[in-house]
Amino acid sequence: VVILSADSLDTMHTKKDREEPIHELKYSPNGQYLGVGSHDNYIDVYDIGKQYGRMGVAKGHASFIRHMDWSQDSTVLQSNSGDFE
Repeated sequence: VVILSADSLDTMHTKKDREEPIHELKYSPNGQYLGVGSHDNYIDVYDIGKQYGRMGVAKGHASFIRHMDWSQDSTVLQSNSGDFE
């Protein structure tokens, strides 16, 4: 994952926590978190205020991550996968 500045397109952060391709990226509505869903069935959650430090990994899907959505208050992240779980 490479985070670019919207103004200059300069690289701000780079993360390589997965070997498989990324399928979905979603910022939380409050702008504090970034969810990253990958082809290896995991979702990594990063804390933007802590220099994009990984704060957790969601496990449990039997197939790649297709889609993610945050709740309006940014406390819940829901997802579905390639096998439509």
